[in-house]
Amino acid sequence: MQMARPPNGFYIIERPGIHETLAGAADTCPWVWPAMANLRERLKIAGHIMGSAIHHEPTERVHVDADPDTNRNRLAVTYRVEGDTLTVLSVKVLVL
Repeated sequence: MQMARPPNGFYIIERPGIHETLAGAADTCPWVWPAMANLRERLKIAGHIMGSAIHHEPTERVHVDADPDTNRNRLAVTYRVEGDTLTVLSVKVLVL
């Protein structure tokens, strides 16, 4: 299956609980909000080719974001790409 990015990028939707997960980690991980904002922008443009397909299904993907300074994995995001919409299904903070 080939997927193509819409001209202005994907419309991003986040499932309930994403904000709460990030807020819960924000006290010990002050980088979590800027990192997620940066990741959203990258997903908007390249979500259809970032990460790895889950169960060989190209529309469902997982991407692990690494800290640019330490190269240590810090966020794991699962998402679905359908048409012009990218839905963030879950976020896991890997570094606390």
